[in-house]
Amino acid sequence: MDVDQCLRIIEDKYDFKFKEKQVESINAIVQLNDTFVTLPTGYGKSSIYFYMPEIFEALTGEKSSIVVISPLQALMLDQVQLLEKLSITSVVVGEIQKYKGVGQRISEGQFSIVFSSPEAALTSGMWRKSLTMELIEVIVI
Repeated sequence: MDVDQCLRIIEDKYDFKFKEKQVESINAIVQLNDTFVTLPTGYGKSSIYFYMPEIFEALTGEKSSIVVISPLQALMLDQVQLLEKLSITSVVVGEIQKYKGVGQRISEGQFSIVFSSPEAALTSGMWRKSLTMELIEVIVI
């Protein structure tokens, strides 16, 4: 299966159509290129990383997780709610995470997308350890 086939499957599954710049960005990421995406507000930058775990799984046959680093807690919480509606597993970690056992679940790959504050991702400790366990991509927003 190639990337274009993966994108068509996702478009059909989620009743969604990728835009040209989204496809270009996804292709760059899949080719493991360092990728910086700057697009207008409302263009659909989030859709680029929403579907990356599914794309990687379709291409490699292996389950993967994406770490999204964002300084905005409200944005991360909104994204988790939206992903929940799409049945995509996600979690926010850092100082706002109150539940025990989340670090272990991250390490086990139970979340497709893990949102983190820069502090949680860069400061040594439990979150950094959990976030660096066999994760495929890190996306900074």
